[in-house]
Amino acid sequence: MTVVYVPVADDEVVSHAQALWKGKTEKAQAEGHSVRIRLIVCTDSGLAKAARRRRGEGLLRHVEPVDKLYVMAHSVWTAKDDPDGETLAGIGGDRGGRTRLYDPEILARHLRAEGLTRQFVDLRMFACNSGVGQASLGGLTFAGELARELRALGYASILVTGYLGEVKGGYATRRFEPNHAGIHKGRNDPLNTANFHKGVKLPDGLWGVASLHRVRF
Repeated sequence: MTVVYVPVADDEVVSHAQALWKGKTEKAQAEGHSVRIRLIVCTDSGLAKAARRRRGEGLLRHVEPVDKLYVMAHSVWTAKDDPDGETLAGIGGDRGGRTRLYDPEILARHLRAEGLTRQFVDLRMFACNSGVGQASLGGLTFAGELARELRALGYASILVTGYLGEVKGGYATRRFEPNHAGIHKGRNDPLNTANFHKGVKLPDGLWGVASLHRVRF
């Protein structure tokens, strides 16, 4: 099963998560097979969240080790006039008029507290530039540091995927070309060889197939 998890119920992130859910479902139907996909959004906070967890009702408690987990959030950036330049401050989103921010250590503890089994393997950090080195992390990546923090919590088999640019959860039709993979040409382009994929924005401003522009830690 594929699980899409939104740790902060930011309206825009939830919309992107719904687009990913819809795209995966439509792609599976078009290819003639079924898909099991579940969208989970963390909507509580503070004392209510703590009480729910104490009752053993972690939102990720039913995720199996063989599942695929997409964690979706905004990348939150420091000011452009920061001495280190604009860099990733963490991931999160806006809820109730407040920005909720997670660094790799806090997010790892959050996932554990929500009941993610320590036998879990395939986690996809689907946030912009999660696989790109950041000054705020000493040149390391958010996805790589999340993997390190999870292993420190006992997730010995965890593999965390990060993405090499801005991401889009919505699916679109893109095509492969000899020297440039994933250029968006439109669904009816006769040269399409790869239809309906999530996207990563490339340095030239075009959108590439997400699976070709990611790294794993």
